[in-house]
Amino acid sequence: MNTDFDGLSVECRRYDASVAEHRHDYHQIVLSNCGKMEIEIEGCSGMIDQGQGAFIASSDRHEFCCVDGGMFLVLDISDGQSIGLCHDPDAFGHLTDRKFFRVDDKIRHLASYASAKTMNKDQSLARKAWATLIISELVDFSKSQLSMKARSIHRALEYIDANFSRKIAVSAIAKETGVSERSLHSLFVDHLNTTPHSYIVAKRIEYAMLLLKTTQKTAPEIASLSGYADQSALSRSMQKHHGVTPAQYRQLTRRTD
Repeated sequence: MNTDFDGLSVECRRYDASVAEHRHDYHQIVLSNCGKMEIEIEGCSGMIDQGQGAFIASSDRHEFCCVDGGMFLVLDISDGQSIGLCHDPDAFGHLTDRKFFRVDDKIRHLASYASAKTMNKDQSLARKAWATLIISELVDFSKSQLSMKARSIHRALEYIDANFSRKIAVSAIAKETGVSERSLHSLFVDHLNTTPHSYIVAKRIEYAMLLLKTTQKTAPEIASLSGYADQSALSRSMQKHHGVTPAQYRQLTRRTD
């Protein structure tokens, strides 16, 4: 830790051992110049290397291990300083949730140049200027990544809404969305707290229940319109998720109207 820390510190640090769990009252961004570091932040494990950095929020419990003498660019940032840098009271909120972030070429080049500047301890203003550039770029990059994820989720939901009444595969949703099936699954779990398959099932049941309540269509017709193979499949699904059959639900809703 830099003993001259006044709200923003940036320096190169070499690590060649394990450090036991600890925490500090400032944020920390760690980027690799060379080497790799295994780190656990609040129970979330990951690797700091040329392609990935880590954000350790104030008071986060963390421990790490680096056995190859790697060199890392470390930025220490106070809460107040982060607001001043980014003009955003929750500048690091999205990074706090994720802990780890992808390092693109621009951030990698900025970090490399800043690392060279940290070797000159007399250039404090220059070093802090480079630190500010890195932080601003990280925040902007992370926000753009979140925007891309939001657009991907929106496209996926639109596709499901338009196609849930027919046979629909998760692979087709992923292709339409422009992401891999694994990424699609992660997007749904992280942002909607469900899986693509569970969302489709919920959408089908929701539509079937609407038709049961508002139309005179038969259960087989409703099953077909809702994306089920037959009435039995609809009935099993409704019983599993809501504890009623189509006929029971129709009776209950008619009774309350």
